[in-house]
Amino acid sequence: MDNTTKRSFAFSRKRALQWVGTLLSLGLFVLLLARQDWATVWENVRRVPLWVPALALGCYLGAQLGNAWRWWMVLRLADIRLPYPTAVKVVLLGAFASNFLPSTVGGDTVRYLSLLRFTDRKGAGLLSLVVDRLLKMFAMFLLSPIAVALFGPLLMDIFRGDAAPVVSAFLPPKVRETLRRGWEALTLWFRRPTDFLQAAGVGFLSAFPPFFGLWLVARGLHMQVGLHHVIGASVITYFLTLLPVSVNGYGVREVLITALYTFLGSSVEQAAALAVVTRVLMVSATLPGAFWLPEILAMRK
Repeated sequence: MDNTTKRSFAFSRKRALQWVGTLLSLGLFVLLLARQDWATVWENVRRVPLWVPALALGCYLGAQLGNAWRWWMVLRLADIRLPYPTAVKVVLLGAFASNFLPSTVGGDTVRYLSLLRFTDRKGAGLLSLVVDRLLKMFAMFLLSPIAVALFGPLLMDIFRGDAAPVVSAFLPPKVRETLRRGWEALTLWFRRPTDFLQAAGVGFLSAFPPFFGLWLVARGLHMQVGLHHVIGASVITYFLTLLPVSVNGYGVREVLITALYTFLGSSVEQAAALAVVTRVLMVSATLPGAFWLPEILAMRK
């Protein structure tokens, strides 16, 4: 078996495992729902005023605009001039594609391929996505103390035991060399610290519209949670759904939301309704990307 065949087989196996993870996660969530009182779930959803999901959808759309603004600023730091409206279309296209691709990284791949229609700087374009992702992760990391304060006991129960992975203290030379080269490339974004900090600030602010949208739906479902509860649960959900074990976190996100909000005192029916309603709103907020796909494909450098 040659190297190309081996890589293709490894990729196919990885993709198959991700779909298996998706099906298992969704199956677990469906099993959880099957044991609940669906009449109560529907009653919780039916009592939500119509303005609540409408305003929450606006929050999710606002988050996509914020994501596009953050990436647009990162591109400017790399001297890649992409008009902001075009950046919005590419980001929404990537977000829509991520509904069908593994983890949230699949959407970044679509963004990268779309960006190549506007620039020949492949390396800088790829690293712009890495930096953009790191800024989002950094914003969530800054909020992680809230998650630890709220869910510390639950997290300790999850990670306690002898099954914790052992991390080697020494990295192979090839890995060290790869990290060194990557760091040298990333310094491109640190040469203008003021602009970089502005992009980081945009990344931090763009994390809040989804929090507010999820909190609105939770309050519409008569769940007694504050915005800080939503932030803490969202930080945990965000980092765990980054793991490439399912397509766009399907099933994983829903199980996590149900578990975390039940831990906060909500009923399982309320938490399940929150997971389903907010998933529908999140997907709906990405739908404009599907309409802009032909336009992006028709554009040339």
